Amino acid sequence: MLGVSMNGDNEDGVNCNEAGVLSELPLSVVFDQLEVDGEQRGRDFVRRVCGWLHDRAARIEFRFIEELALEEVVVTFAMRDEVSLVVTGYSPNGLPGAVTVKVDEEEFPRVMVRVLESKRRNPYELCTMDYSFHGTTVHIHRGGVPVPGIMLVATTIGTEQNCRIRLDSGEIITAKPSELLGAEAVNIG
Repeated sequence: MLGVSMNGDNEDGVNCNEAGVLSELPLSVVFDQLEVDGEQRGRDFVRRVCGWLHDRAARIEFRFIEELALEEVVVTFAMRDEVSLVVTGYSPNGLPGAVTVKVDEEEFPRVMVRVLESKRRNPYELCTMDYSFHGTTVHIHRGGVPVPGIMLVATTIGTEQNCRIRLDSGEIITAKPSELLGAEAVNIG
């Protein structure tokens, strides 16, 4: 499996190439290798894969991101009807604005993931954004009173989960799933 152990070390003592790359696999193969027998490839699975990559971010890179030479990169697994990889970063030469690249799930076999011998100075931030809860009515305690709102998106960064909610007042807040009330609380993994 990718030559990276649970603690991010070179578990096999595999020799790297001259560029410091221990191994390189398509993202689709990473998903295949992380699948547990009988596991459904649903939203929880995508969150688990993203968490696995997040835990090893210091030694992981995506070849196309490096070819674009983006800095301050955020890699998002966006879940709607299908999963897409959304990468946002900045040009290294100071051009204004950010660059965003969206890769659909059917292109994951062309997205090469590299495991590096050395840690990166600026690892990517990896997260998920799950839009399946968009439009769900929820309630959250504010000042001891249940306040209604509409779920916009459920997010994870590493293992930290949050929900973006538009309250009926129009205010948009971030809350932990545990802060949602009663049966309306959503299970985001």
